[in-house]
Amino acid sequence: PGATDEEVLADVGQGADVHVLRNQLTFSKSVMPKQLFQPGDEITVALGEYDSAKDVQFASKLEADETLAWQKAKDSFESGSALEGTIVEAVKGGVLVDLGLRAFMPASQIGKRVEDLTTIIGTKVKVKVTELEEARKGAVVSARALLDAETSKSKQENISKVQVGMSLEGTVRKLMPFG
Repeated sequence: PGATDEEVLADVGQGADVHVLRNQLTFSKSVMPKQLFQPGDEITVALGEYDSAKDVQFASKLEADETLAWQKAKDSFESGSALEGTIVEAVKGGVLVDLGLRAFMPASQIGKRVEDLTTIIGTKVKVKVTELEEARKGAVVSARALLDAETSKSKQENISKVQVGMSLEGTVRKLMPFG
């Protein structure tokens, strides 16, 4: 078990080592495996093809990550629970969010008005999965759906505390002519 510039060797038990090539560790073309992993690090992999001529078993971290991320996205979609991801790219009409899989968030679902979407690249964001795209192993997500749910819950809690005859402080937000 160890890492070179081209691969990581991982012990998967019973004295069996698998080879995880650089292009199966990360999407990044510039990061070297030994920058990502040190001997003793835990890694989740999906077994790949076996090269009988060289007696080498190959594996993929990317495939394992994708499978786990897809399952998390499905669970989030079914339960309505939040997932955390990172905004990685501004595209036409919204941003791409890395959840371990590619997720699209429309600009209208970001939750706050952002004029230049490139300014939020690298930002961590909590989102709700609103749509799954099984064929492309992708998802559509919304941060606004979570914010709306929290606001609604907070509003309900505040209304339930109000009783007839209570004195409350408020802020004038708008003057409107009536009648």
